[in-house]
Amino acid sequence: MITVNQIAQLVNGTVMGDGDVPVKGLASYKYAEEGDATFVLSAEDLEAAAKSDTSCVITTEAVEGYPKTMLQVKDLKEAIVILYNAMREMKGPAKKGEIDPSASIAESAILGKNVAIGKNAVIGENTRIGDNASIGANCVIEKDVSIGNNTLLHPNIVVYDHVTIGNNVTIFSGTIIGADGFGFVPKGDKIYKVPQLCSVVIEDDVEIGANNCIDRGAFTDTVIGKGSKIDNLCQIAHNVKIGKNVLIAGMCGIAGSATIDDNTIFGAGVGVSDHTRVGKNVKVGAKSGITGVIHDNEVLFGYPARKVSDFKKLWGIETLMIKHYKKLKELILNMAKD
Repeated sequence: MITVNQIAQLVNGTVMGDGDVPVKGLASYKYAEEGDATFVLSAEDLEAAAKSDTSCVITTEAVEGYPKTMLQVKDLKEAIVILYNAMREMKGPAKKGEIDPSASIAESAILGKNVAIGKNAVIGENTRIGDNASIGANCVIEKDVSIGNNTLLHPNIVVYDHVTIGNNVTIFSGTIIGADGFGFVPKGDKIYKVPQLCSVVIEDDVEIGANNCIDRGAFTDTVIGKGSKIDNLCQIAHNVKIGKNVLIAGMCGIAGSATIDDNTIFGAGVGVSDHTRVGKNVKVGAKSGITGVIHDNEVLFGYPARKVSDFKKLWGIETLMIKHYKKLKELILNMAKD
């Protein structure tokens, strides 16, 4: 629990009304309950929030005589992000976990304190689940898996054997971790499967969106580094190494044995070819294709990906060529005659 005055100190805001009002959560005014803070983006939202059950309204505007306690901030998005993360850190120990009777848990599995396991979940042999972890309905956790403290797996997730998942990890529904990588060798009239002998390591504080596929390694583990965040519908192939605090937007595909170094950001739909290395602090625009080594601190766009300044020049040249196509054609034809 935190008061509006304390929130104002965190976000450098101005309180209008009762600053001692306690706040327990953050929600849209459409769903807010008493004790929640909400945020408004328009005059219409401001009017609707006044009629809601919220206890505090966060906005960029000052409104005299507003019926709710109001917190005025300069940057609404920044204030919400700061408050949300501060409230997450202030949460106390999780409530005692409940294990649904329909869950199937191997006798050799080791469960920490306050573990919650949903309906029809399956926990395999020798799997270890840390304190305050939550395993959603219909999840399948195979043998010899390690899941850390305070980790949340939403319903309908599959974790294959020997996978390691760290502390404070969140994984959303439909994701599959540790399936075989795509490794095949054509020889003659037959295609041989390359053995996928290693696994997946997901480090602390990672968040993985819905419907991702993270393949197990063939000869080294696939690794997702601490603090990295992966959006929905991404494919992470075998042996990939993703560094710390990497942001990967939806529908990206990273081919086998590629390395993505710390603090790099991918827009949606980026493709990375196999055995490629992308340096630290790199930013790659949506739909770009990476086929070679990328050095630290580059900003790239296009297919194949190139420096944004080079891409703009190329785009400018193409635009001029299209605009003056007839003149260029005539010039080329005349040169050919000469």
